[in-house]
Amino acid sequence: QKGKAPLDLLTDSLQIIQREVRRIKLHNSNLLKLNHYAKFGFRLIPDLNQTIENSLRFLRNDLEENEIRIKKELSPEFLPVIGNERELQQVFINLILSLQESTGDGGELTISTFLKGEEVEVKFVGIGCSGKGFPLVGLAVAKEIIIQHQGSFEEEKDKLILNLPLSRK
Repeated sequence: QKGKAPLDLLTDSLQIIQREVRRIKLHNSNLLKLNHYAKFGFRLIPDLNQTIENSLRFLRNDLEENEIRIKKELSPEFLPVIGNERELQQVFINLILSLQESTGDGGELTISTFLKGEEVEVKFVGIGCSGKGFPLVGLAVAKEIIIQHQGSFEEEKDKLILNLPLSRK
């Protein structure tokens, strides 16, 4: 470029290189996400509430036998997420069984879902929890699966809370 000092030309070239490096990094990041999704069998789950309902149907006899009352406070909105539905159903089953074990016979479990910003929050609350804590094996598996789904997992005294990224696809 005529009229530009060598230092200015070098500065312009460095800015172009930096911009292209950022673009390539973003592209590589997107490719890694796609690989992550494919590796774990992820696909669109149109409504996470349906996965919870399926988990409850699977456990219905066990819950009735142990006189566990289920209170559902599920969001009326569709809650789409990207994930492996079988694995998420296993998480919900593990959490429900952990709370059931902690509450003992005749307890009450409340399961709620709602949008929280760009995430879906799922909360499991056990009324009548013994205070002895939750069985660790089921929770360890559940935590690992939620982390694979780019989510977070919290354990409180009588409460288990997980957050999963909302899909906008």
